[in-house]
Amino acid sequence: MRVRLSRTRWPHIADHLADVRRSGKHPQPWHIDRPGADQNRDQSLGYWERTEGRRYDAAARRGKDRDEVPPAVAREGGRWRGRYADVRLVLSGENRSAGSYMGNELSAWCDGQAFRLVVVR
Repeated sequence: MRVRLSRTRWPHIADHLADVRRSGKHPQPWHIDRPGADQNRDQSLGYWERTEGRRYDAAARRGKDRDEVPPAVAREGGRWRGRYADVRLVLSGENRSAGSYMGNELSAWCDGQAFRLVVVR
Protein backbone atom coordinates (compact mmCIF):
# COMPACT_ATOMS: atom_id res chain seq x y z
CA MET A 1 0.00 0.00 0.00
CA ARG A 2 1.31 3.48 -0.83
CA VAL A 3 0.66 6.73 0.98
CA ARG A 4 1.41 9.63 -1.34
CA LEU A 5 2.83 12.74 0.33
CA SER A 6 2.80 15.95 -1.68
CA ARG A 7 6.13 17.79 -1.88
CA THR A 8 4.16 20.97 -2.65
CA ARG A 9 1.98 20.68 0.44
CA TRP A 10 4.60 19.27 2.86
CA PRO A 11 8.06 20.23 1.52
CA HIS A 12 9.98 19.74 4.79
CA ILE A 13 8.38 16.36 5.43
CA ALA A 14 9.19 15.32 1.84
CA ASP A 15 12.82 16.45 2.26
CA HIS A 16 13.14 14.52 5.52
CA LEU A 17 11.74 11.37 3.95
CA ALA A 18 14.03 11.72 0.92
CA ASP A 19 17.11 12.22 3.13
CA VAL A 20 16.30 9.13 5.18
CA ARG A 21 15.68 7.11 2.03
CA ARG A 22 19.06 8.19 0.60
CA SER A 23 20.79 7.22 3.84
CA GLY A 24 19.51 3.63 3.50
CA LYS A 25 19.08 3.35 7.29
CA HIS A 26 15.33 2.73 7.31
CA PRO A 27 14.29 0.85 4.16
CA GLN A 28 10.61 0.54 3.34
CA PRO A 29 8.11 -1.06 3.44
CA TRP A 30 7.07 -0.37 6.99
CA HIS A 31 4.19 -2.03 8.84
CA ILE A 32 1.26 -0.47 10.68
CA ASP A 33 1.51 -0.95 14.46
CA ARG A 34 -0.98 1.33 16.18
CA PRO A 35 -0.62 -0.29 19.63
CA GLY A 36 3.15 0.35 19.53
CA ALA A 37 2.95 3.98 18.38
CA ASP A 38 3.23 5.63 21.81
CA GLN A 39 6.20 3.48 22.81
CA ASN A 40 7.87 4.07 19.44
CA ARG A 41 7.40 7.83 19.79
CA ASP A 42 8.79 7.81 23.33
CA GLN A 43 11.84 5.84 22.19
CA SER A 44 12.75 7.92 19.15
CA LEU A 45 12.00 11.33 20.67
CA GLY A 46 13.66 10.42 23.96
CA TYR A 47 16.82 9.36 22.15
CA TRP A 48 16.78 12.52 20.03
CA GLU A 49 16.38 14.72 23.13
CA ARG A 50 19.40 13.02 24.77
CA THR A 51 21.55 13.44 21.66
CA GLU A 52 20.83 15.93 18.84
CA GLY A 53 18.00 17.74 20.60
CA ARG A 54 20.39 19.24 23.14
CA ARG A 55 21.66 21.59 20.42
CA TYR A 56 18.29 23.33 20.01
CA ASP A 57 17.16 26.01 22.46
CA ALA A 58 13.59 27.20 22.94
CA ALA A 59 13.93 29.83 20.22
CA ALA A 60 15.05 27.25 17.65
CA ARG A 61 12.12 24.98 18.55
CA ARG A 62 9.44 27.68 18.48
CA GLY A 63 6.76 26.81 15.93
CA LYS A 64 8.28 23.42 15.20
CA ASP A 65 7.55 19.76 15.91
CA ARG A 66 9.79 16.72 15.77
CA ASP A 67 9.08 14.67 12.65
CA GLU A 68 9.98 10.97 12.80
CA VAL A 69 10.95 8.69 9.93
CA PRO A 70 9.83 5.92 10.09
CA PRO A 71 6.71 7.32 11.75
CA ALA A 72 5.75 6.17 15.23
CA VAL A 73 2.74 4.27 13.83
CA ALA A 74 5.15 1.96 11.98
CA ARG A 75 6.47 -1.17 13.68
CA GLU A 76 9.88 -0.06 12.47
CA GLY A 77 9.56 3.34 14.20
CA GLY A 78 11.09 4.06 17.61
CA ARG A 79 14.00 1.70 18.12
CA TRP A 80 14.09 -1.09 15.55
CA ARG A 81 16.95 -3.53 15.14
CA GLY A 82 19.35 -1.29 17.03
CA ARG A 83 18.46 1.91 15.16
CA TYR A 84 16.31 4.79 16.26
CA ALA A 85 13.93 6.58 13.94
CA ASP A 86 15.40 9.68 12.33
CA VAL A 87 14.04 12.85 13.95
CA ARG A 88 14.07 16.36 12.50
CA LEU A 89 12.52 19.67 13.51
CA VAL A 90 9.92 20.80 10.96
CA LEU A 91 7.15 23.40 10.96
CA SER A 92 4.41 22.35 13.39
CA GLY A 93 1.54 22.95 11.01
CA GLU A 94 3.22 20.96 8.27
CA ASN A 95 4.01 18.04 10.57
CA ARG A 96 0.52 17.89 12.05
CA SER A 97 -1.18 18.22 8.69
CA ALA A 98 0.95 15.47 7.12
CA GLY A 99 0.42 13.26 10.18
CA SER A 100 -3.34 13.72 10.03
CA TYR A 101 -3.36 12.95 6.32
CA MET A 102 -1.24 9.83 6.82
CA GLY A 103 -3.51 8.67 9.66
CA ASN A 104 -6.55 9.06 7.42
CA GLU A 105 -4.87 7.15 4.59
CA LEU A 106 -3.91 4.28 6.93
CA SER A 107 -7.22 4.17 8.80
CA ALA A 108 -8.82 1.62 6.46
CA TRP A 109 -5.95 -0.83 6.92
CA CYS A 110 -5.28 -3.34 9.70
CA ASP A 111 -2.24 -3.51 11.95
CA GLY A 112 0.50 -5.48 10.23
CA GLN A 113 -0.31 -4.06 6.77
CA ALA A 114 2.83 -3.06 4.87
CA PHE A 115 2.98 0.50 3.57
CA ARG A 116 5.32 2.89 1.83
CA LEU A 117 5.49 6.67 1.99
CA VAL A 118 5.96 8.01 -1.52
CA VAL A 119 6.71 11.65 -2.32
CA VAL A 120 4.78 13.10 -5.24
CA ARG A 121 4.56 16.63 -6.65
